[in-house]
Amino acid sequence: MRQGWPEVAGFNDRVMKMVLSGGVLSYRDQEMRLNRSGVPEQVWMNLDYSPVLDPAGVPIGVISIVVETTGRVLAERQRKLNEARLEAERSRQRQLFEQAPGFVIIMRGPNHIVEFVNNVHRQLFNSSDWVGKPLAEAVPSLKTPGRSKILDDVYATGKAVTVQGGEVSYERLPGLAKEVHFLTYTHAPMYAEDGTINGIFCEGFDVSAAECQRRRAEALDRLVARISDLDDMAQVGATAAEFAAAEVGANRAGFGLVDMERQQIQLLPDWAASGLERLHGQVPFSLMGASMETLRRGEPIRLSDAFVLADASSPAVAWLESLKVRASLTIPVMEKGELVALLFVKDSKPREWTDDEVGMLTRVAERTRSAVERRRAEARLRASESRLRFLDTLSRETAGATDSRSILADTTRMLGEYLGATVCDYADVDADGEGLTVLGEWRAAGAISLLGRHHLSSFGAGGALRAGLPLVVRDASELPAEMAAAYRRLNIGAVVCMPLTRDGRLTSLMAIKDNVPRDWSEDEIALLREVTSRSWSHLERLRLEHGRRDIEPRLRAGAPSVARL
Repeated sequence: MRQGWPEVAGFNDRVMKMVLSGGVLSYRDQEMRLNRSGVPEQVWMNLDYSPVLDPAGVPIGVISIVVETTGRVLAERQRKLNEARLEAERSRQRQLFEQAPGFVIIMRGPNHIVEFVNNVHRQLFNSSDWVGKPLAEAVPSLKTPGRSKILDDVYATGKAVTVQGGEVSYERLPGLAKEVHFLTYTHAPMYAEDGTINGIFCEGFDVSAAECQRRRAEALDRLVARISDLDDMAQVGATAAEFAAAEVGANRAGFGLVDMERQQIQLLPDWAASGLERLHGQVPFSLMGASMETLRRGEPIRLSDAFVLADASSPAVAWLESLKVRASLTIPVMEKGELVALLFVKDSKPREWTDDEVGMLTRVAERTRSAVERRRAEARLRASESRLRFLDTLSRETAGATDSRSILADTTRMLGEYLGATVCDYADVDADGEGLTVLGEWRAAGAISLLGRHHLSSFGAGGALRAGLPLVVRDASELPAEMAAAYRRLNIGAVVCMPLTRDGRLTSLMAIKDNVPRDWSEDEIALLREVTSRSWSHLERLRLEHGRRDIEPRLRAGAPSVARL
C-alpha cells in the first residue's frame, strides 16, 4: 500500500494499524490528494475498511471498499454555491425592494402564497403576518372587483396586468371600518429555472390622495354646475349642505351668513340625516362662545368630541348635546379680512377631522358663498326693480289726492299689501314725545285694529324713535317680559316703525307690523323709510298749497290799498 499510494502512506498506515487490531473504519466523502495520472488531483471517496480473519479469528489482512464521490461532492458544492449566490441576489433584491418608494409583494404557487412584503406594503396593508399564507387567507376582507381572476390569469398565461387607480377596500385592523384606497400597480409573472411560472411579483403605489383630489374636484365641479341652476338662495344652501355631509360622511351640515351688525348667524336650510332635528333661523354669536373669535381670524374649528371639552358647561356644549352632536367641523369664509359666512358639518359620533376634509370643505364653502351672493345680488336687483315699480305706482295712485287722510289711507293699504304685512298704520306723536295716536291704518283680514292712544314706553321704542332711528323688532317674544306682553296683547309678533322728526322733535310715525316673528330685510326697512319720507313730503306740499290758496284772496283784496299807498 505504501508503494501503491505513497502520497497517502500516512493515512493508510493508520488504517492498517487500526483494522489489523480488529477495528472497523468508515469514511464518507473523504478528501484525498492522489497521483493517479502523473498529476496530483483532489478527489473525494467513501471508504469502508474491515479486517480479514484467519480460522482462529485473528486479523491477517484488510478488505477495503472504495467508492469515489468526487463528482457528487463537486456538484453539491456547486449547488450550494449557486444557492448561496441566489440567496445573496435575493437578499440584495429584497433590500432594494425594502427601499422602493412603492409597495412590493411576492407570491408563489397557484394559491398565491405570500413570500415577501416590503415596508411600504406593511404600512399600507398592515401585512406583517401575511408571509407564508395564501393571499385570500392572509386578508379575507381584501375586496377588489376581479382581483382573484387577475392573479389567476397572470399565473396561467404569463401576461402582466397593470391597473391604474383601482379601488381597493379592506380592514387594515380587525374590528375597524374598511379603508378605501386607490392603487396603481402591476402584476407580473415570476419564472423558475426551467422556464415555468412559479409566482407573481406585484409592485405599485397608493395614489389615493391624488385620486381623491381628482374625484373631489369632479364632484365639486358637479356641485357648482348644480347650484348654478338654482334660483333660490335657500336651495343653494341646502344643496351645498347635503353635498358637504356626503363628502365627509357626516350626518348633518349647513351654511350660514354672518351678520356682524346683529351679532348673529343666519342659517340657510340645512341637511340632516333621518330622525335628526333640523337647524333653522338665527344663531346668536353668544351661543358660539369663544369659537367666534377663532372663526373671525379665519381659522377652522375642529371638534373631535364635544363631551371632553375643558369647559363642558358652556352654552355651546349644551346646545350641541341637545342636537346629539359629538363632533363638528366649522369652516369660515373670509372676504377682505372679515368673516362673512361659514359652513359646518356635524356628526353624532366622535371623530378626527383630516386636513384633506378641511381643504375640501373650504372649497365647498367658498363656492357656496359665491353662489349665494349671486342669488342675493339678483334678489336685491329684483327687489330694487320691484320697489321702484311700487314707488312709481304709489306716486301715480296718490298724485291726485288733495287731502292727507286719503293719501295716507292709500299709502298704508298699498304698502301693507305689497309687503304682505298684517297691519300698516300711521300716527301722530304728542309734544312730550311719549304719547301717540294712531290716526289711520290698513289691516289684513282678521287683524286687530290699533287705532287710538298708545304710549311709546310700553313698546320700548321712545329713545330710538326720538333720536330719529327706526324701531326694528323681529321677534317680540324675545323682548323683556313686560314689553313682550304689550306686543302680545296687540297681536304683534314683529314691527318696523319709521319716525318723522321736525326741528329735532319726533312728530309722526309710520309702521308695518306682522302677527308672527319676521326677519325684516334691509330692503323692506329701506322701502318703509322711502315711503314715509315721500308721504310726508307730499303732505307738506299739500299743506303749503292749502295755505297759499287760503292767503291769496286776502292778498288780492288788499291789493288796491297797497297801490294807493
